[in-house]
Amino acid sequence: MMGCLQLNPYSFSHSLIALAIFVFRLLMNDVQNCGVFEGHPIRKMFSCSLPQLTADKYKMAGQLLQWSIQHGGPGIPVLLPDLYYHMVGVNCEHALQDTDITDVSVRDVINKVSDFDTMYDLRVLADCSP
Repeated sequence: MMGCLQLNPYSFSHSLIALAIFVFRLLMNDVQNCGVFEGHPIRKMFSCSLPQLTADKYKMAGQLLQWSIQHGGPGIPVLLPDLYYHMVGVNCEHALQDTDITDVSVRDVINKVSDFDTMYDLRVLADCSP
């Protein structure tokens, strides 16, 4: 029986696990680039896209991420650390950097609002009566 191939159950199960982790890694790579996230390649935030929302892309990305982590695969290692800590309930003392906000108009508004001292200044920006 020298010519028979004998499968070792231990090595076979390790091969399946390695294959699953490889597939999950490819899947998470696709999730990172599906339009749900935006920003610096290693400091991404959720994008604000109505077409992505109506197409249930955010829900799909969350389900695939949960599925990968639940079965021993990788997560998404490119999320902005502050966003990740906020999502898992850890109090984070770090402040966002200007470069983390990719939408220039949103960044400009945030910079204006952060310089305000009173609610009156905010009302003036919003063109509301004091």
